[in-house]
Amino acid sequence: MLLRKEFTTIPHPLEKQRWAGAIDTVGGNILATVISQMCYSGAIAACSLAADIMLSTTVMPFILRNVRLQGIDSVMVPTIKHPQIW
Repeated sequence: MLLRKEFTTIPHPLEKQRWAGAIDTVGGNILATVISQMCYSGAIAACSLAADIMLSTTVMPFILRNVRLQGIDSVMVPTIKHPQIW
């Protein structure tokens, strides 16, 4: 079981590798923690800013672990594509 408190503190730039991929629906320190815990060549899809718009992290996971962060936009996508995406 994953506890929320494990993800709400400011993470170290690189933590133990835990995730090959992730979908983040919260943002803020939770997203920063997930980024710092990504495995080499991992990818994260971020689709919300429910917790915070700020992201307290460094470029280290992106450079040293080849982590990719992809934003998912559901607002500006044409309405005709919504059923396919959802």
